[in-house]
Amino acid sequence: MISLSSEDFHLFIQSDSLTIIEFWSASCFFCVEAEKYFMKLEQVYRDKCFFAKIDVIKDLNLANKYQVIKLPTIVFFRNSNEIERITGFKNKENAIEKAIRLNY
Repeated sequence: MISLSSEDFHLFIQSDSLTIIEFWSASCFFCVEAEKYFMKLEQVYRDKCFFAKIDVIKDLNLANKYQVIKLPTIVFFRNSNEIERITGFKNKENAIEKAIRLNY
């Protein structure tokens, strides 16, 4: 999963393919666990959607703009529009995969 800066972010979410962004921090236990899970999902859905992450410590302004309050926050975009959001990771694996299948 690639790491984006705020400059890359805006270009990345313009895709007409489903784009999944994880707002995360290395100091967040569930974010680190989610990273492993997203690496698996990226392999399964690599032809259908894009995955990337934003470090909220490095890009606090972007996290504030998208009202990221809880970590991790997973935001689904298409054509620069937010189409779904999942906050937290514990027991959310099914919800994340369901959101991918419904939106790709």
